[in-house]
Amino acid sequence: MFIGYYNKSVILTYLGVCFSIFGMNLAFSGEILYAFLCLLAAGICDIFDGPIARKCKRNKKEKMFGIEIDSLSDIINFVIFPIVIFHCMGYEEWYHNVIYTLFALGGVIRLGFFNVEAQSFHLHGPVKYYSGLPVTTTSFIFPIFYILSFILEPDIFEGLMTSLILLVSILFTYNFKIKKLTGKFLYFSALLAVVVAVTLLLLYF
Repeated sequence: MFIGYYNKSVILTYLGVCFSIFGMNLAFSGEILYAFLCLLAAGICDIFDGPIARKCKRNKKEKMFGIEIDSLSDIINFVIFPIVIFHCMGYEEWYHNVIYTLFALGGVIRLGFFNVEAQSFHLHGPVKYYSGLPVTTTSFIFPIFYILSFILEPDIFEGLMTSLILLVSILFTYNFKIKKLTGKFLYFSALLAVVVAVTLLLLYF
């Protein structure tokens, strides 16, 4: 009845998108903290969707669909969603918009490059290192940095956050190697996300 491939291998990927859409609505309503918590939740979904998908029995088309849907979801979750949060934080000057454009272009280019590299998976095996900063790291970088907003003066924090967004934009496409997290490091990342979420809630209340 519907096009697409529907099985348990993509449930977490879709759930991550749901968190992002819900988070955008929270951001537009001025609930910035909860928007960042949704960003963290989308990041946790991304940590485990790959390992779960690889354990599922899939044909070639389902695997190809999984690669494409993962990248498309990453654009929403870790490129568009953060820009929405920054905009709702009141960062609306012309230079902010220039940086958001660089951020979006860097993220799209990086994901396109990753998709090309993913095509060699069956020929050379899974990658052990990424080239450039994965866009999924924004789900941790920005919420962690947001903790400083409870400590620093608003103008100082805005300047630092703006600089961080620009730096991340550059690192998306800067050619350096970063090790892919596997095994216990995935669980450590998820634990880190929980710790950051609890810290933000404690600071807020």
